[in-house]
Amino acid sequence: MGTLRFELSLSFGFAPGSVAEIATYDLKVTDYDFDGVCERKDKDECKAALKALCLPQIEYMQIWRRPLHRLPVHKDVPRLLKGMLVTGPDGTELYRDDGAVRPADPPSQIAAIRRLMLALATQLDDPSVVRTVDEQLATYMPPDLGDVAGGLRHFLLESGLPETSLCVQVLKAIHQEMIFPAVMALRTSVYTVLPYKDVKGEWRVRIELRKDEVRVSHLKWEQTQDWDATHDFRFRWALTLRFDRRMRELSSHTLYVHDYTFGNVTTPERKRAVEMALKPWLAPGTAYRRAWQALGVDS
Repeated sequence: MGTLRFELSLSFGFAPGSVAEIATYDLKVTDYDFDGVCERKDKDECKAALKALCLPQIEYMQIWRRPLHRLPVHKDVPRLLKGMLVTGPDGTELYRDDGAVRPADPPSQIAAIRRLMLALATQLDDPSVVRTVDEQLATYMPPDLGDVAGGLRHFLLESGLPETSLCVQVLKAIHQEMIFPAVMALRTSVYTVLPYKDVKGEWRVRIELRKDEVRVSHLKWEQTQDWDATHDFRFRWALTLRFDRRMRELSSHTLYVHDYTFGNVTTPERKRAVEMALKPWLAPGTAYRRAWQALGVDS
């Protein structure tokens, strides 16, 4: 069927001269996979049985470690360039979308992809990777290229750029499938009470290259599906994925709602319902910040 990896931690009570007893223990499934002949039904049953024992980030880790050719990186990175920000260890901006990137303007997308990849490779990889990006990208993605996604796919898979390079490992965390567990977690919670849909063009990506870790954050706005103006609401959630500095492990993740708003005529009853549904997901300090802002004082 497959393989499973677990971690067992034991804490012993200690008395002078001897170990008295096992005080506490913790058992976690840190990884698992299935062989090629395992049927979907069997996989789903195994996942359900293991879920209570699994590390919280295991779903994200398993998506991230898929081979590059099985991930839609080439499709999603170009469309997520809008508003993208990359910062270095001291907070310096290494890449920021300047608003010039347009889906209908392939040359602007190609130039932005080049700047993004060079910024990541320069900070994370050795000079040979930087040279590959600098010298080979234009071959696969010339300025007059019409299919930006196709050109990026060919470059990532055929240019000799190692899939193990850290800049590629960061890109593997920027696509639709990567946020799927977060989307489903919110849908099985908030959506069942208050159906919503995404706000088009309001998906943002933040990449933080810190001294001891790399963080990739996805921020998205959602809005009500209800056409009634008295039911209007929006909320913004953020998924932050934390990797070690060498991009070998996905160490942890957080999923929070950072903000929410209402329309001018949203009823008090609707506001209370939205606040109750979002409450379990609110980022620490969000309620206090909103109460402070309600007083009309700048935060």
